[in-house]
Amino acid sequence: MSKQKSLYQFDKDIGFWGAPNLSQDYVSDLNSTPIQLSNNKYGIRDSVEYNDKLTNNIVIIGGSHSWGAGVEAEQRYSDILAERLSRQVINMAQCSLGIDQICVAIMKKTQQLNPKIIVIEQYPWSVLRIGNNYVNGYIKPSFSLDSNDNLELTKVPFLAKYKAIRQAIGEYRSYKKQLSEYQSGIDLSVYDPMLDPIFLSWKSAHYSYMYKLLEKIIIVIKDYCQSNDIKLLFALGTLHQQFKEGGQKKSLLIDYDLPRNKLQTILNKLNIDCIDTKDVMLSSHTQDDPVAFYDGHINAKGHRIFADLIEGFFKEKKWV
Repeated sequence: MSKQKSLYQFDKDIGFWGAPNLSQDYVSDLNSTPIQLSNNKYGIRDSVEYNDKLTNNIVIIGGSHSWGAGVEAEQRYSDILAERLSRQVINMAQCSLGIDQICVAIMKKTQQLNPKIIVIEQYPWSVLRIGNNYVNGYIKPSFSLDSNDNLELTKVPFLAKYKAIRQAIGEYRSYKKQLSEYQSGIDLSVYDPMLDPIFLSWKSAHYSYMYKLLEKIIIVIKDYCQSNDIKLLFALGTLHQQFKEGGQKKSLLIDYDLPRNKLQTILNKLNIDCIDTKDVMLSSHTQDDPVAFYDGHINAKGHRIFADLIEGFFKEKKWV
């Protein structure tokens, strides 16, 4: 088998984005056989050419769950929805995208796709990504709050297009992040996903700024959608940890729903529609017939459940 090409390339707005016009077999630990991977001219995992004249499109954006890690493109919930609804559904998801990058991508990349609905899939743990500005070897755009709690955006440095320079910048930013965590008593040198500090109630103070920043970013997304007459829906995934041992917590001091509840509180405060898939996903998950792979990425069954829930919401709200 030929060497796999990189799925990403430098993007001046998002930091990294899918490589356009890419076609190759993709091998991951989640599959026993290679998966066919095709990116179109937009760097989106889709071999279909979009009809630019259609103006009633649904755009989906998120991370590797929506991108379809471990499944063929046609097994993803976006493709299932397109078939069921007879609508053009455009899946812009990219692996490892944070809500900060999603915000920038919505403003920079969706206009040409004419969305009437935008669905943001968010894995609750991934809210942490807004505190990490160096991902997959690329520098991300970074949001911060000034002394008056106003949102500021630091764009991707032009020189970050050069690998050696972005590595140097990334190492410095990683050091600053690790120093902040160390000062808050957070040790990630030996990482246990079941004991991730984001689930620890007594570490919540360290993440207060992150959640405040998260709310400000979501406000920007909401305002953009309202000003462009776009309906907005968040779809929350189910944490990897909650599939383990029947979702049982090892201690009452560990709350796997902590980031989910924080995010839902923000969405409710801002009156943004949200689907929480957790209860259905956990009740549908068995050892013999799981809804997710061993690492928590949703499998074909999980994608069908996502499609069911989103389709049901659309029809209940008469969005379609």
